Amino acid sequence: MRSVILTLSVLAFYPLSAQATFIDLRGVVFSDPISHRVLQDGISLSFSVPTFGISPTRFGIDSAGDNDVPDLFDGGNGVAESTGFSFGPLNAVLDSIVISNFDGDDAGIVNFKGVGEFPLQNGVNVFSLPFSGATSLHFIAWRGPNSPGETRGFSLDGFNFHLVPEPSSLLLATCALAFCLPRLRRRPRRTTD
Repeated sequence: MRSVILTLSVLAFYPLSAQATFIDLRGVVFSDPISHRVLQDGISLSFSVPTFGISPTRFGIDSAGDNDVPDLFDGGNGVAESTGFSFGPLNAVLDSIVISNFDGDDAGIVNFKGVGEFPLQNGVNVFSLPFSGATSLHFIAWRGPNSPGETRGFSLDGFNFHLVPEPSSLLLATCALAFCLPRLRRRPRRTTD
């Protein structure tokens, strides 16, 4: 009976499935405004640009000039807007990036350091990219025309992540199960005749 209780307690504390986390950037308040860091469910997401345009429905870069749409990634001021980002911890996986306000006039990319450049589209952009180190910056950038346009620009709405169990946790759970499971087999009962 003790081995059953021990097995159940190990399994209760061990995450058998990865927890998904959506970090919504629309209306975000940075937990660290200096480094532009968001902390949520054990995941840290940091950005490299000093001025963001944040509204309840969109997230973009606010560059200087009258032709910029402040809460979108665009090229309205004649310069393509971009930002670097990094995430962690070691067991974090970036599942997807959510983009909105993306239409026929828009073009954007995400560049994962050491992996390559991928075009963005409206909606969920799936990547499944594991953590690549705290010093590795990835980039999201506008690649459309660098000129004003009312419909030009896209919003970076958020990131979907999940955490995977660390190998040491997996080893601990496996050892506990290997120790406890043989004790769960039925033992023959003694009969008194």
